[in-house]
Amino acid sequence: MEEVKNLQVTVTAVNKAGKKVASGVLEIQKFGQSSADRYADAFLEGEEICADDLTIVVNKATAIVDGKRIDLLKSKTLAVRDFKPFKIRLGK
Repeated sequence: MEEVKNLQVTVTAVNKAGKKVASGVLEIQKFGQSSADRYADAFLEGEEICADDLTIVVNKATAIVDGKRIDLLKSKTLAVRDFKPFKIRLGK
């Protein structure tokens, strides 16, 4: 496992018209020291983020991986998957 420290991902949320509606920096201090903590969560929250027509653009992403600062975009280390929300229902 590679230890990751000071992960910072700068993102912008844009609507279908290309208008920026929100932005922020997702930060995680430390993870990946073992298989037990190989995942971590960070959140971009706000009323604007609830819109159905948004695209999240990653503008910058850096981290210290095994003691070396890496630009995750330039090194193509960061991989993304489209978010596919799940259905929520009440009861059976």
